[in-house]
Amino acid sequence: MKNSLLFLIGFITLIGTFSCCAQSDPNKYYGVHDLKKVNPKTVYRFRINDSTITEVPKVLKKCTNIQYIDLRGCRIDNIPSFFSKFTKLETLSLSDNHLIEIPDGVFLIPHLKELLLYDNRITFLPATMKDLQDLESIHMSGPKVRNLDILRDNPKLYSFGFNEMGLDEFPAVILNFPKTKHIYLWENNITSLPEELASFDSLEYLNVSANKLTELPTELAGLEKLKSLLLADNEISEVDSTIGLLDGVEVLYLSENPLDDIPDAIADMENLEYCNARKTNITEERQVELRKMAPDVYFEF
Repeated sequence: MKNSLLFLIGFITLIGTFSCCAQSDPNKYYGVHDLKKVNPKTVYRFRINDSTITEVPKVLKKCTNIQYIDLRGCRIDNIPSFFSKFTKLETLSLSDNHLIEIPDGVFLIPHLKELLLYDNRITFLPATMKDLQDLESIHMSGPKVRNLDILRDNPKLYSFGFNEMGLDEFPAVILNFPKTKHIYLWENNITSLPEELASFDSLEYLNVSANKLTELPTELAGLEKLKSLLLADNEISEVDSTIGLLDGVEVLYLSENPLDDIPDAIADMENLEYCNARKTNITEERQVELRKMAPDVYFEF
């Protein structure tokens, strides 16, 4: 009887151990050494940021349920063929890998949604970009990419990031995607925004900081879903009163512009919570007026 009881307790303990392994935290990031301690099928996120790493760890091959892989800061220029088995992989970061081209293995990933390529040396996108038919988001920084238009064959794109690329114009390829939600174009040489943005009724986030804009396009006033508008570090000397029509904007950056004033219409921005106007020419007296005019807004001067 005693032996039977001990066996039962041991069996229940063993079952509990397996249960804990099966219920791993889907938001936890695992590294190479962690993969040797857990059931690889319960690993959903993997991260390794080490400049001495030049190859994707082979142990990752067993993580067939992986959803997110962050290889930022490594020196990996080849993606192995077993990535084609990662049917649940949605996000891949190859940022800061000193890449001059996107590794061919990336295009084997069947359902990739987000591709992060910040701080690389890529100047050309291959024709195989069209193989990523589920791609929704692409973010890059580095040298100017000569053929961004090739992305027009990725129909599901809605989030674009082309930063620090020396762009002289708003990327025309984005205009092929009127349902775009996020646009990141900071640190370029863009002097104006296209009128076509007025029809981007799904746009929620627009970051064109550190460019050469001289005015805020009045067309933006009709973008009801726009929540974040970042215009810092441009050459904007005047903000039109139509800014008051941006009812949905919650965060507004006007800092580091040669602004002498912000119009009274800012008080009409019903959802505005934060306005950064640091390093402008707005007087202390006017700052006090603006704070009284829009008491629910946190101004930073």
